[in-house]
Amino acid sequence: MRQSAARPADVDGRMDPEPVLDPLALLASPGPNGPALLSVLHSLGPEEIPGLVECLVHHRVDGLAWRALGGLPGAETDTWLRATLRRACEAPNFFSTFLKKNLVKN
Repeated sequence: MRQSAARPADVDGRMDPEPVLDPLALLASPGPNGPALLSVLHSLGPEEIPGLVECLVHHRVDGLAWRALGGLPGAETDTWLRATLRRACEAPNFFSTFLKKNLVKN
């Protein structure tokens, strides 16, 4: 299959990359992505935030996520998410205790 048939090209022949819409990928990304991250975080409902935190812990990118959130205005991000990631960075065993008490149901 020809490359031009596999992916549509822009008018000048360059490929337009797909925007990253995965909050986990944006929070773990080492580069600046403030506007995209804010947009994706605003689209999440309050019931989706604990699952996002659980994924961040599972993939061990909670420190990267805290650094990404630290560069955003505090008033524009989820307060619970921000506080949870901050506590995790301050107390290394916070997440394992938190998940056992709050998210894991027996």
